[in-house]
Amino acid sequence: WGYDNSKFLLPWGGQYNGGQYNEGDGNILYGDLTYGHAPEHVIAEVPLSYFSISDLTIEEGESGTITISRTGGSKTAQTISLTSTDDSASAGSDYTAVDQSISFASGETSKTVTISSTEDSSVELDETFTLSITASDSDTVPAKITDGTATVTIT
Repeated sequence: WGYDNSKFLLPWGGQYNGGQYNEGDGNILYGDLTYGHAPEHVIAEVPLSYFSISDLTIEEGESGTITISRTGGSKTAQTISLTSTDDSASAGSDYTAVDQSISFASGETSKTVTISSTEDSSVELDETFTLSITASDSDTVPAKITDGTATVTIT
């Protein structure tokens, strides 16, 4: 079949209306004459989107930006969740916690997000926390995560 993991296959033909799939006549030469669609056996290949997130090093009390990149297919809208998890740095006292959705419109290939650390009076070694991206279950074409975690280092 020549199928690889970089394509999401959709059957084309018939009519999709309100959750009901109705087959049509499947006319091979002229498309589905009943509903004006391509024949039942035609498959449309929609390239998958692959997402990754960059690491970041910031000074205590400063802000910086991370980049979430999309490669592969970019013709669909997709949503990615971004969340933070404590490592040696603690949300609230060392950095501003992150829990948000990032929406990519059709054609968008990268987004930047500002990450803020909090100044305190303690003398500390470098501290870290983790940012994670996850794909939405509600996207029409499922996103793939190639590098889903980033380490943020506060110096």
